[in-house]
This record gives sequence, structure tokens and C-alpha cells, in this order.
Amino acid sequence: MGVIFFKGLAVLKETEKLNQLLTDLETGESIDPEAPLSSQAEWIDQFKNELEFDEEFIEKLEVKLNELVSDPESIVKLISSSFKNQLQIIIERNASTPEFKQLLLLFKDVDSITPKSVEILIHNSRILSSSDNQLEGYSFARQLEGLRGERLVKKIITIAPSLIEDSYKKYLHFLVTCKYTMDKKDNEPSNKIGVMLNQVTSLKSKYPLLIDSDIAWIRNSTAHRNWKYIVETDMVRMTDNKENAHYFSPEELMVKIMQPFLISSRVFHDASLYYKLNLLDSSTKKI
Repeated sequence: MGVIFFKGLAVLKETEKLNQLLTDLETGESIDPEAPLSSQAEWIDQFKNELEFDEEFIEKLEVKLNELVSDPESIVKLISSSFKNQLQIIIERNASTPEFKQLLLLFKDVDSITPKSVEILIHNSRILSSSDNQLEGYSFARQLEGLRGERLVKKIITIAPSLIEDSYKKYLHFLVTCKYTMDKKDNEPSNKIGVMLNQVTSLKSKYPLLIDSDIAWIRNSTAHRNWKYIVETDMVRMTDNKENAHYFSPEELMVKIMQPFLISSRVFHDASLYYKLNLLDSSTKKI
């Protein structure tokens, strides 16, 4: 971490405090898991107070901008290069995430039936414009670090309903709208997770990794205390909507709950951003 550059010029003066703030942001230390929103606001205030533009940058910025403005083609190339860099970063981050590829396939299939409809559906989902729920969700996940056995189970059980309601429910709503768009129907998604799972049943054959069939009963079991930690075996007994018992180790339960959250938050966000950036990149090529 260090000085921020623009076209080869140092923008900000490097200070120990600035470097520490940027390091804290990169490592996640800037966010307090117990108070994510207020700690984020505090970091932003500290960052603003530490900003000090390099005098050389101020002096030469006008020259650089004039060079760009006088050559529109350079502006287009600069913008396109920025898009390509961001697209590559997203691809590399999700290289080992098959759900990312299946989401892109779904986007492609939806647009093949109703062109550019995915752009509208992504906009309506607000996955790219709302970060509060994701920030809180990641903070919940950090609270699990270092926990074992009963402590881990109780923390997971506590945060599970919020993760599912705030993140997966909205993601599932998006999948239903995709399904109805491909079916060319004006139906509206239900507001209940269990019903929405039934509404997207037909998507499972082609996009099996995008849908967690257990998410509804997991949510109900954690929210209504239909579970029991068994000390002797270090296992959790959970009951589904049909009164069937399911057993998980604390670590298995963590994966069972956190994996759907990661798909419905980070992976869904990255796939949506990749789709949008691709559209923007294609637009610059037409200029």
C-alpha cells in the first residue's frame, strides 16, 4: 500500500497514517465486526482528514487532462483499459467458483430470450447499489473466527436468520424474476423463501449450484430454535419442516449456512458487476 498514482503522477502524499489506514482497509481491521456501519464511517472520516494532495500532481494535472481532452481516442482507450482491468480482477477472484460461471450462464440465457433484460433485473435487485447488508454479513462472518464447538454453533445459529433474510432472500427473488423472464410470464416472486424455492425448481437442472434447496428449513430451524447441541458428540441436531432430523458438526453447520450467503452476496455481486462492466466496455468500442 502507499501513494495513489494517476497517469504516472503521485496524487497523495505518503504518510505513515495514510499507509496504516489503507493497510487496515485491505486486511479488514478497519471494520469492527460488532459495529460495522459506524466503524466504516469512522474510517472514512479518518481517511478524508489524512488526504493531502501532492503539489507536483496539482501542477501537472491540468496538462495531463488537456492531453486527454485533445485526444478523444485516448480517453476511450483509457476507459476501456480500466474496464478490462476490473473484468480481469473479477475473473481471477472467481476462478475457482463454479457458481460464478453458472450465474453468467443464466444471465446469457435470460438475455437470449429477452435482450438486455438482465440489466434491468440486476438494477431492480439493488445488489450493486446497496452495501450495508453485505457489510453486516461479512462482519457476522468475522465473528465466527476462532470459535469452536458450542460457541461456534450458538454464534452461527444467532446470525443465520439475518444472513438468510438480508441476503439469500433477495438473491432468490432475483432468480425467480430470471425464471419468469425466460418463461415470458408476468408473475411476481413470492415473499416467502419456501415458495420461491418452488418457483425456481425448473432452474435446478441447468444451474444446480445456484439454488440451495435446504435454505428454507435451515432458516426456520435456526429462527424457531428447532435445534440442539449435543455435547457428547460435538454435533448439532436440527429439525426440518417435516420433522426430519439432520446432524452437523459445528464446522459443517458453518459451511451449510455461510456458503449460500457467500453465493448470494459476493458471488452474485461479482457476476452482476462483471455483466455491467462488459456492457460498458462494449459501449466504448462503439464510440
